[in-house]
Parts: sequence; structure tokens; C-alpha cells
Amino acid sequence: GALRCQPCSAGAATASSDELCSPCPRGTRSGSSAAVCEPCPVGTTSEEGSLACRECRRSFFADVPSEPCEACPEGYWSDPASGNCSACLPGLWRAVGMSSCEMC
Repeated sequence: GALRCQPCSAGAATASSDELCSPCPRGTRSGSSAAVCEPCPVGTTSEEGSLACRECRRSFFADVPSEPCEACPEGYWSDPASGNCSACLPGLWRAVGMSSCEMC
């Protein structure tokens, strides 16, 4: 019998038509019936084999989507989608464990 091509399952893709499906690597995603793994946008990350990318929590960042979200250092905060940390405004401070800058 003839072989029929089947799409890869969600979270997987293949590099060429003659290869088997493989899980998408960390920092990428693949929806159902997708042919390729797409990179996650800045400010998001994913685990291997993910269907979707997830935003980092407030005051965490992922400037490289293939890396896990990291906490911003003290005195800095991050909007989940920004991908980097910004200094708190004068008169405000963020300690480790807090999600946003607060008055000193």
C-alpha cells in the first residue's frame, strides 16, 4: 500500500518531508497541523513540545525565548510582554518576591 503523509501532532514538526515528527525545541511552538516550529516572541517562553508560548510573570523576563523566565533584580520590574527589566521610578523600589515597584 501507498504511504500517506500525516501532519505532525500539536507541539511537533518535521524539518523535511522525509523526516519523522520531532517535538518542538524549548522557546518554540507548533499548533495543530503546523508544519514548522515557530519561535516564541520576546517576553515569552515555552518548554519542549509546546503548543503555545507563555508570558513570564510580572517582574520576570525572558529576553531569549529558549531560556526560562528569570526574576528581575531588586529595584527593577518588568511588564510580562516586554522581555527586559526597567528600573523603578525615583521614590519607588521593588524587593525580591514583589511583583511591582512600591513607594519606599
